[in-house]
Amino acid sequence: MDNVTPNGNDVNGTTQKSATHGTTGFGISNRELAKQDNFQRYLTLTFDWMVANKVLIILFLGVVAFSSVGYVIYNQVKIDTQLKIQDQYYVIEKDYLKIKGDFEEADRQAKENAAKEAGKTKKDAKAAVEPKPEIKTPATGDLDKDYGTIVARFTELQKANPKSVPGKITSLVLADLYWEHKKFELAAQTLEKSLESTPKDLVDHLVLKKWSATQLSLGKFDDVIKKNQSVAQSTRYPFLTSYFKLQNGLAYEGLKQWEMAETQYKDVIAKGESVPAAMPNGEENERLKNHFGADQSAAELAQKYLLLLRLKKNSDQVGT
Repeated sequence: MDNVTPNGNDVNGTTQKSATHGTTGFGISNRELAKQDNFQRYLTLTFDWMVANKVLIILFLGVVAFSSVGYVIYNQVKIDTQLKIQDQYYVIEKDYLKIKGDFEEADRQAKENAAKEAGKTKKDAKAAVEPKPEIKTPATGDLDKDYGTIVARFTELQKANPKSVPGKITSLVLADLYWEHKKFELAAQTLEKSLESTPKDLVDHLVLKKWSATQLSLGKFDDVIKKNQSVAQSTRYPFLTSYFKLQNGLAYEGLKQWEMAETQYKDVIAKGESVPAAMPNGEENERLKNHFGADQSAAELAQKYLLLLRLKKNSDQVGT
């Protein structure tokens, strides 16, 4: 009977509120959303956002997938490069060990012949005509003459990849060669190229240990103390901690800071004496025994250094 005239809020018999959608992708109105509980509403709005922004989401997933593939490729290339460097190292190392072995054999033969000459009798006359092993050429003591090609090849490999694991191992081998021939400056320069600001792996700690020993030989005591402080309290390779403290003690001695040096030595001795007398069997305990063995060896050195330190300290006080 009564005619109902739409008011200002109605459009074509449908209220504006009901025509207003609360979602973009699904087209669900606010009124329908209000009927849902909080969890359903959250899921609806979440999926609606995903539908409305599907292009962005697909692009994002594509970027993530591409980055993952890129990382895998990069990692594989890095591994392949490491293996190639490692193969090069092994080839040079084989030649190096052959030359070194010949020199050691030549030294052994020389000592053996000297001993025979010293105790030679008539009974040795028959032995003199027996076939003798090939006489090896002894080392001249000149690095370039004895290991010239080896040093050049190792140096080239190390310069190209100083921070790789094979490069760091090459640095240690070169440093040993330079040490044998008293070329400490060259050893220090070689090791510095592979030295990490913060040692992480075992080879990093070994490079630092050799570098610190070289710096001690060069009298650069402050550098040793500064660099070793970062690993002196490290728990990652505890069997090396005592040796770094020994090096610090020697550095403090070089600076005539007797009390600081004595503290380092006493710490090493205390650590060595704290090793248990007996440990149960097992792989892990065998590893621990090796670590404790290193601590005990370092403690023995520390005791000698401490005795010498006290003699130096007394001598220094008498001199003043």
